[in-house]
Amino acid sequence: MPHLTVADGQDDAALDEVEAAVLSTLPFTARVASVDLMVHDGTTWQTRASFALREGDAGR
Repeated sequence: MPHLTVADGQDDAALDEVEAAVLSTLPFTARVASVDLMVHDGTTWQTRASFALREGDAGR
């Protein structure tokens, strides 16, 4: 499932602030040139692969 992480590992007060700031901007649209496959090794997230997208590939 594609997603965007905007905060991770902060205390509840910081996460509440981030949520309030983000909610006021939803929904949003963006163009992307690539997508990354991330894997978790039990400790950290690492990029496994990056896939370049061509113009017009969105929605396929």
